[in-house]
Amino acid sequence: MSLPLQLLRAQPWRFALPGIALIVVADDLLVRHDPSRAITGVLDESAHLATAYLFSSLLPMSGRLPFLCSTLAGSVLIDADHLPGEFGWDIITRGTGRPVPHSLPTVGLLLLATLPVRGQWRSLIAGAAFGVSTHLVRDMATGGVPLRWPHDKRRVRIPYALYLALLTVAGVNAARGAGRAA
Repeated sequence: MSLPLQLLRAQPWRFALPGIALIVVADDLLVRHDPSRAITGVLDESAHLATAYLFSSLLPMSGRLPFLCSTLAGSVLIDADHLPGEFGWDIITRGTGRPVPHSLPTVGLLLLATLPVRGQWRSLIAGAAFGVSTHLVRDMATGGVPLRWPHDKRRVRIPYALYLALLTVAGVNAARGAGRAA
């Protein structure tokens, strides 16, 4: 296993403060400077990765590498649903503002997919579901998502301050874990 992956798995507290700082700086840049689409993507996806990593520190499974890797992957791969919009096709965003896979049914389908499998596959799929969930939390704080689609197409939002509070709790939890391990 590579050293960065070993550190991520074994010492999440080392990344708590830098992760929160990355998210706040990225969001500030996104709001204040209206960067190009490419820069926006890099900033937003970096913030999604940091969010997923911080929230994963709240779970006992987060120390397991397959779960952590699939959490991180799920937190950014869900944005592949934006690609049709980049080509001018609005079929999965019509009336919602964000693509409809940015909703609870996506998380539910992933969780259902864990039922028939065991072992590492279950951990991988559960991690992806958790990663998508963290993505939705961040998106609710930065514009809203059609969380209850198809029942309701309206965007569900949470205050950005609540999102920061949740990140802080996750960061403190990671630091407390370091204190217990010391």
